[in-house]
Amino acid sequence: MKPPRAAQPQLWGRGQGGARPRGPSVFSRSFSRSFSPSLRPQRGLSLITLLLWAVLLAALVVAALRVLPSVNQYYAVRRAVEKLVGTSLNPADIRADFDKQRAANPEISVLRGDDLDIRRDGDHLVIRFAYDKQIELVHPVYLLIKYHGRSR
Repeated sequence: MKPPRAAQPQLWGRGQGGARPRGPSVFSRSFSRSFSPSLRPQRGLSLITLLLWAVLLAALVVAALRVLPSVNQYYAVRRAVEKLVGTSLNPADIRADFDKQRAANPEISVLRGDDLDIRRDGDHLVIRFAYDKQIELVHPVYLLIKYHGRSR
């Protein structure tokens, strides 16, 4: 036979007969919440992810700021070509008029009158143009944009 065990003192009763309290204590609830894994996954961005998104967004903004003047130049050329459609029927006169516009407007300096393709489509003239634009993004990296258009 085993000898009887010595009675251990009950620490949680505080004079209540040694009975354990029914629910967990306030300390144990807050302690278990802070160190136990959450039932729902965490949401939000980490600092590294936030920095990566900021770098990507900054690169897109820089690229857009470098491309926008080129797009504006394309629309200036297109407007100049649209002005020339009804002026004359002679291709040499149209080219000379474009060169005059080019001298007055430096935005359309990417083309010369000789670069215009002037053809007759039925009873009206169609003026076509095409050119390439290289834009430096970062020293060894360039963006090549091929612009082409025609009169309506």
